[in-house]
Amino acid sequence: MNHIDEVQEAVAGIRMEIDAHDLTILRGEPDENVDETPVDPQSADHWALGAPVSGGVLNSNGKSRAYADFDFRLRSFLAETFPEEHIAYEDAIFVRRFRCPYISYQSLEDWRGARDIIRCNPCFYEEPRYDCLLINRTEPGLHVARTRALLRCKFPSGRSVDIALVPMFQPSRWKPRRKLS
Repeated sequence: MNHIDEVQEAVAGIRMEIDAHDLTILRGEPDENVDETPVDPQSADHWALGAPVSGGVLNSNGKSRAYADFDFRLRSFLAETFPEEHIAYEDAIFVRRFRCPYISYQSLEDWRGARDIIRCNPCFYEEPRYDCLLINRTEPGLHVARTRALLRCKFPSGRSVDIALVPMFQPSRWKPRRKLS
């Protein structure tokens, strides 16, 4: 009974906050609890990696069979994307895994600042959770991907870069046998 009362009290508190917020909007008063500063999506301040994996520091120079192919592909990607770093195969690149990015944005509906949490976790409440994303690309159309890994790579020069491994979904050629009316 005590637990049910606690949950109902929490729900009532949330409902009161929502009602108070709606009332301030109806009156046309600014709500001091809402951050309305615009978010520039081009700046690096609009996202941050969170929930680092404990013991999640991987030395990509290691000899683990599970990361053998991944190491080569990661090094190839980093060498191509960051040619100024002059990455050699012998260089140690330290990789740290994260479980989620926090992404701040400005809503196009009410122009308020908001924040999303994208999950990338093999064990989120004992179930795997890899959230999907809509990706901005130069090609027209809808591009959807799924988060598979969030990594922070530290180069021998000391520079750190954040990388997301997101395989793209392929469009389906499937068509229904009968037309819907």
